[in-house]
Amino acid sequence: MTPKERAELMSIVEERRKFYDKWATRWSVLHQLSLYIPAVAGTITVLILKLDFVKEVQFKIDLSAILAGLVTVVTIIAAQGGFEKKLRVNRADRSSLDQLKIDLSDPNIKIDDLRTRLKEILRKHDEGIQDAAE
Repeated sequence: MTPKERAELMSIVEERRKFYDKWATRWSVLHQLSLYIPAVAGTITVLILKLDFVKEVQFKIDLSAILAGLVTVVTIIAAQGGFEKKLRVNRADRSSLDQLKIDLSDPNIKIDDLRTRLKEILRKHDEGIQDAAE
């Protein structure tokens, strides 16, 4: 493998790794929010209805209904969004790219083998993200 081929392949690997890392962080945030927002909103709803710190009855009912709606919407989005699966796919593929990057340091490695592995990582990533959304 020529130095130019190695540099080009390394550039592709680095670019994709940064992309997967960025999205792993985003999916992680979305996944965590989809877990905690319903729990917190549900707890607040119960407190509003049960405790007497909110005096106006109509306000209690309205606020509780809004929070219950929020719980429902966030739960549906979480179920349909597949955030946890997308997070796992990005982390696994980021790790695969890290391994590929290590192999790029081997002067005897065949570039065709590396290209094939990179294509497989990219294909697997696309399939994993697509499957998570279904």
